[in-house]
Amino acid sequence: MPEAFVRNTLRFVLLAATLLLTGESLLALSCNVVQPHSPSDAEKAFLAADYAKAASEYQTGLATHPGSDSGPGSRPLAPAKGP
Repeated sequence: MPEAFVRNTLRFVLLAATLLLTGESLLALSCNVVQPHSPSDAEKAFLAADYAKAASEYQTGLATHPGSDSGPGSRPLAPAKGP
């Protein structure tokens, strides 16, 4: 009798775990991924470790595009899709 109880309990736990894990992935929301873009002059300078030039490029970009958080070469993100 105790063996049957343990076996049935184990089956129930495994079945519940399988259903919960599968159900969670089935209900997962998709997310939009920002597409790759060619790097701006500021990004190229930063990647080349020319930090003075990168800072200058970013400052120039921010002066010409006030309110932008990424400066030259920035692209607006796609609006989030609501449910």
